[in-house]
Amino acid sequence: MKRTWVYYLISLVCLLQAEHVDAATDTITRIDEIKALSGEEIRVGRDVRLRGVVTARICRLFIMQDGDSGIFVYPRLARDEGVWTGDDEVFGSLCPGTEVEITGVTRQGGFAPVILPYAVTRLGKAPLPAPEPFNPGRFFRGLDDCRRVEARGVVQGFWKRPPLGMVLVLDANPGRFMARLPLDAQDACEGLVAAEVRLQGVAMAAFNTRGELLMPSVFVNALSDLTVERSPGNAPFEAPKVPLSEVGGYRSAFGGKLRLHVEGVVTYAERIQISFLDDAVWPYRSLQGAAPEQGCMFFVHDGETGLKVQTRQPIDLAPGDRVEVAGFVDRSRAVSGLTEAVVRKVRREAPPAPLRVSAEQIVEANEFALYNGVMAEPGDFDGALVTCEATLTEDIQMDNGTRTLRLKKSGVSFKATLRGQRGASLPALRPDSELCLTGVVMLDLWHPNDLSTVTRPQVELLLRSADDIVVLRQPSWWTAPRLLVALTVLMSVIFAGAVWVWLLHRRVRETTGRLAQEMHGRREAALEFAVTLRERNRLAANLHDTLLQTLGGIGFQLVACQKGGDTAARPQLDVARRMVSHASEELRNSVWTLRSLQAHGQRFGPALEAIVERARGTGDAAVTCRIEGEFEDVSEFVGGNLLLIIQEALLNAQKHAACGYIQVTVRREGERVDVEVRDDGRGFDDENGRGARAGHFGLDVMRERAERLGGRLAIESRPGVGTILRVTVLLREYDADMGETG
Repeated sequence: MKRTWVYYLISLVCLLQAEHVDAATDTITRIDEIKALSGEEIRVGRDVRLRGVVTARICRLFIMQDGDSGIFVYPRLARDEGVWTGDDEVFGSLCPGTEVEITGVTRQGGFAPVILPYAVTRLGKAPLPAPEPFNPGRFFRGLDDCRRVEARGVVQGFWKRPPLGMVLVLDANPGRFMARLPLDAQDACEGLVAAEVRLQGVAMAAFNTRGELLMPSVFVNALSDLTVERSPGNAPFEAPKVPLSEVGGYRSAFGGKLRLHVEGVVTYAERIQISFLDDAVWPYRSLQGAAPEQGCMFFVHDGETGLKVQTRQPIDLAPGDRVEVAGFVDRSRAVSGLTEAVVRKVRREAPPAPLRVSAEQIVEANEFALYNGVMAEPGDFDGALVTCEATLTEDIQMDNGTRTLRLKKSGVSFKATLRGQRGASLPALRPDSELCLTGVVMLDLWHPNDLSTVTRPQVELLLRSADDIVVLRQPSWWTAPRLLVALTVLMSVIFAGAVWVWLLHRRVRETTGRLAQEMHGRREAALEFAVTLRERNRLAANLHDTLLQTLGGIGFQLVACQKGGDTAARPQLDVARRMVSHASEELRNSVWTLRSLQAHGQRFGPALEAIVERARGTGDAAVTCRIEGEFEDVSEFVGGNLLLIIQEALLNAQKHAACGYIQVTVRREGERVDVEVRDDGRGFDDENGRGARAGHFGLDVMRERAERLGGRLAIESRPGVGTILRVTVLLREYDADMGETG
């Protein structure tokens, strides 16, 4: 007895010491304290020491609860972050009802905070916490996460998802949730469809990557935790049939709990993959080992109303099949349908004839009904097979082959869709094509969970095949993009033309300026040539009539004196006579030079030959001349200036070059005249490119004469290799007029 008291005393002391240590280190010891932390504190990581009971285990992830709060313990994430370094087998030994002590750190989970364990200690067995009574307000807001709860609902369907077990889909009116049962409950699940059940388990959440709640779920440990409160009743197709128009209407007896039995003709059908958020609910996705289930989505019509149906039954349907359907009301769309349905074919009929209606009529009927709060007349057309015409605005092709056609008619825009491989066989359609389309209407109306559709009803046509599209009229070749390209090209041409005209105008202006300048220069050259010619002739006449005559007279007198004079004076007289004769010869040469230019009416060729002939008799150099082309129409002032340039070049060569030969070449090609004077004299170093030396301006005078004619003069010379003078002049039509003016 004393030993028992001592044992209790020691345990109490140890417990007090542990609590003292926890208080000193600020370690969290209760789950509700973790749930009360801010998001930042959870992410930073707070040390925890928790004691509680395991309420559920999913593979190696488990949930524990102390009192009224529960939390996930996440060994895999702890292993990934290096927090857990122990043996993973310890988690395999945990089962619901095991009391454990966990030390670890907080982390932000996908929906609520979780614990990454440092150490896990098994303390023994303990009873599971009593489940909380079903409170839909808390349950569907995710506030019961990780707590044991009691939930109620009508089973609408089930999935087999090995190795995680069986998944029930339940409707709790108005919310839907999922329940996970062990895999061995498969046989029982097949008889639970349409039954109202009560089950006990741990509340969990399906969530997205932002941590937002999508749908609650319940983890049920054993089939014994499920109680059937109302049996399914009749078999699926034994219930009375109801018209399609009453599926989601004013029928309080339905209420979303009962399975409905309807009949109609299929207008559209396609095989689809069925998923129900299970990947978000169960974190060990790699352990599921099951491919997505293949189900069917189709529309049926009973002559008045269309209805969308979704089933996980792998059935092949085609337009024209009359079917019976037993399913549960689906209000996920703005227009009610049936989900978790069971389908059976009745017979084969001819597909219903499509209604001829426009998208504008569909929109207006539903818009009027929404605005006035009444039912649409003659109907909402959802699920109906219709034919309408529209203009294509855009043809969009998805990677999976789906084709989406954006259309417009009478100010109403809508779309038509060929899903999956049906769209692969459709040839490309050009925008602005006029089309006739046949398909099933799927409406997007105002929905309390989607306020974006409150403006106008949106229409989508589900096309059955490429044959449902008929091209009524091909668009004009002048599409908007092509017109834009054409306008761009035209504007570019106009702009280029404007630039070309501006450049041409500027070039004409520049050419006109140069021509005016050249005409002005030529006019000045003509005037100067006329004045120079008159002055040279006057000087030649004066010299001939005065100085030359005087020298001639003096010469005669000296001859007379020499014949009759004194013998002693004869040598002096002889010298004087020779000096006068030399001066007379020099003066005669100067007079010849002044008067040897082209006279009025004289051709350029003979005048040039006269200058060359005279040059041959005044120096020791051999002078040659070559004339190529016709020069008869060369104006007097142009020819005269060229003769002055040639005469000056010959004079310079004879005076300064000490040359043995001089070659003059004059060549005409069309309106171009080239003059070249070449000698083999001593040459010179033309450093400044002008050819002028101190006291000698002959080259500058020749250059100026050439430039006044609109031409150019070039000189090539080096010491010891001779000199080449080149002149190029262009003849003008107005030269004759200028010659007359001059």
